[in-house]
Formats: sequence, structure tokens, C-alpha cells
Amino acid sequence: MKKFLIIFTILFLFPLNVFSQEEITVEELVQEQPASSRIEELDKKEEERSQQKANMLGFVLPEYSDNPSYLIVFQDPSSDQKGVEIEIDEKPFEKISSPYSFPALNIGMHNIRFRFEDENGYVQLLEYEFLIIPRPPIINTPEITDTTITVGGTSLPNSEVHFILTSTTTNKKDIVKVDANGNWIASIEFEGGVPKEIFAISAYSRKYGYSSNLSDFVIFASNKESNNLKEDDNVQTSFSFKDLTKGTLKEILHRNKDLILLLCITIVITAISTLSIKGAFNSIKQKKSEKETEDIIKKSSISEEKTLREVFEEKEDKKTVKKEKIEKEKGKEKKKDVKKPKIVNRDMFLKDYKHVDPDTDSGKEIDDKDIKENIKISLTSKKEE
Repeated sequence: MKKFLIIFTILFLFPLNVFSQEEITVEELVQEQPASSRIEELDKKEEERSQQKANMLGFVLPEYSDNPSYLIVFQDPSSDQKGVEIEIDEKPFEKISSPYSFPALNIGMHNIRFRFEDENGYVQLLEYEFLIIPRPPIINTPEITDTTITVGGTSLPNSEVHFILTSTTTNKKDIVKVDANGNWIASIEFEGGVPKEIFAISAYSRKYGYSSNLSDFVIFASNKESNNLKEDDNVQTSFSFKDLTKGTLKEILHRNKDLILLLCITIVITAISTLSIKGAFNSIKQKKSEKETEDIIKKSSISEEKTLREVFEEKEDKKTVKKEKIEKEKGKEKKKDVKKPKIVNRDMFLKDYKHVDPDTDSGKEIDDKDIKENIKISLTSKKEE
């Protein structure tokens, strides 16, 4: 009986277990994510919040820099301009103003926190991890002998300089200690002599386990003659336009294809500029004529039935009448200036000579007797009236 009950119980519970397993949804499976994915989501959300706070201040601090006195420029998002405070490596908060330069941070990781109020008056904290790394070393011009290449320069005091020397057949690496004054020097020897090749050297500094960026490459040749630039006497370094011919012009354009492109660009720019200037002048001229037309329409007392053509015709008629008046006035002035010739007849000519040879009105001679009778003699000085 007990066996029967056990078997019956197993047979009854088995399908329930299978049914319960089939009822597990995808959402339940997604919720059971591993801890790493949940941490990634939290980190992502934290980065978004940090970015929003950084946008309030108006700058983002980089992950690392080789400048211990890194300069930042920020803004105060608070409505009352209460200011921004900074905390460096758990030191007390201090108020800062923009622009702000960090106080010569040591090489290594630093914890930076900014405290400020947003536009709504809520206090916000923005945290950064700021890494200061060494600056790249400076490499001086190498000195070359028959069997040795000597390289030196400057770097961070009491640090290490890792340099790499490469050429077609050479690839050498070495580590050099930097003295307290920041100077370093290294010698690379070649058993069979320094090959006459072109070398490239670069280096980086390392201190407290932190490395700098790679320095700029210094390229040099082991052949001393190749290090000096010689002037070729056969190369012509000047020209004059009068010496240009069709052949030399073609040769110049063939050797300097960029010159053709430059000429084409210059021509296109000149054409565009000319068209623009011409269009501007035409526009100004058109606006001026339109303005004159508007003034004519406003000043003239024209009924609504008259057209613009009639207005201009009346204007031309007025101009014609005015010209005719001016011509008439000029004609009158000319007439005034012309003198009429004086006509002298016989009587007018002899009038002035009557006292010498007096005649009658009919033209006859007067007798001497008549003349004497008309003469009056007076003894006084007073003339008879």
C-alpha cells in the first residue's frame, strides 16, 4: 500500500514540475542577469548623470594630462552665482573662480570633486579621477662617430627614459636614468662601425610606474655629408616675366600642376566676384529708378484714370515747354544786343552847318542884308532875353 502511494505521488507531481518549468517567461529569464551586466548598466547610468553635471559647469576634465597645472574654464550654473568649490585628494573644499589652474599636481592618480548648485538651487557633486603622467623627453641632436652614436636630452628629474633607435638594419632599445637636473645621455656602439643609413630615434619617460606619451621622432643620417644641405649651383632660384616663353611656361605648368589648379580657382573666384559686384550695382540702380518712379507718382496730382505712360508723357511735355521758354529768352537777349544802323539824310547832315552857311527852309541862300538886319548889338554883358 505504501509503495502504491509513493508511486502515485511521484506520477502526480512529475507533470506539475514539467508544467511549472514550461511557464517560465522570457522576462523572468532577463531579470536573472549576471552581476557583471548589472554593474555595466549602473556604470552607464552614472556616466550619463556625470555628463549632465559636467554640461552644467561647461567643461569635461580629461582622464589624464602631462600638465600638472592643468587649466580649466567653467561656468557657475546657480541662479544666485554662489560659486563653485573644489576638493583635491580629500582636502577641504575651497572656492575657485574661472579660469582655474591646478596647484602643480604630482605624478599619479588624483581624486577631484566639484561642488556647486544647479539653477534650481540643489547641491550637485561632480567627481573625477585625474591622472598626471610625465611629459615626453626632449631629444637633442645626436653626435656620430665612426663606431658610436651618442644621444642625449632632458626629461623629468630622477625618472627613466626608454629610447628606441631604428634604421634599415638596426633596432636597438635601452633605458637611461635621468639625473637630478633632468639631463640624460646614452651611447650606442656598433662593432662593425656605424652604418651609413638614415636613423630614427624616439623615447618616452617613466616615473612611479606611469609612462609619458611618445616623443617626436628625430631623424638623422650617419653620413656627415648628408646632414649638410648643399646648394646646387645649377638650380635656378629666380626668374623674371620678360624671360618667360611658351616653352618655359609649358615646362613650369607641367612641373607644377598645383599652379594650374591655383590659376583655375583664381579665375573662378574673379568671375564670381565680378558677377556679384555687377549684380549689386544693377540692384542698386533698379532700386533707385523704382524710388524715382514712386516719388513721381506721389508728387504728381494724377487722377486714378491716368496711366503711368501718360504721366511720363506729361513730364516730357513740361520739359519741352521749358526748353522752348529758355530758347525764346535767349533769342530776346540776342535781339537787344543787335544795334540798328543810323540813317542820316540831307537835313540832318546840314543842320550842324547852318551857322556857317545859313539857308532857308526851301534851300535858298539868305542875303547878307537880311542877315545884318537880324544882328542885334548890346553894350551890356547881360544877354537879352
